Amino acid sequence: MTTLPSAHDVDAWRNLLWQAPDRGARAELVRAWAAALNAHEVTEPGHSMVLHLPHDVDHETAGTLSFYARTNGIPLRAPR
Repeated sequence: MTTLPSAHDVDAWRNLLWQAPDRGARAELVRAWAAALNAHEVTEPGHSMVLHLPHDVDHETAGTLSFYARTNGIPLRAPR
């Protein structure tokens, strides 16, 4: 994998995701991005795992990550 961008560099993450060869690679990138934002994984009823974003993630970053998580089959709970 290439060097990962800053967690808040939305354009760089979009570019990496667009260049990913398949859904598995995109899912791996989504998890790496979430980890860079200090998201944590929680098991919830009906899901094997759900990513929870911390409260300090800005709206653009959270919204973009949420889009890519959902389109790649990863449940994600936005910050409240």
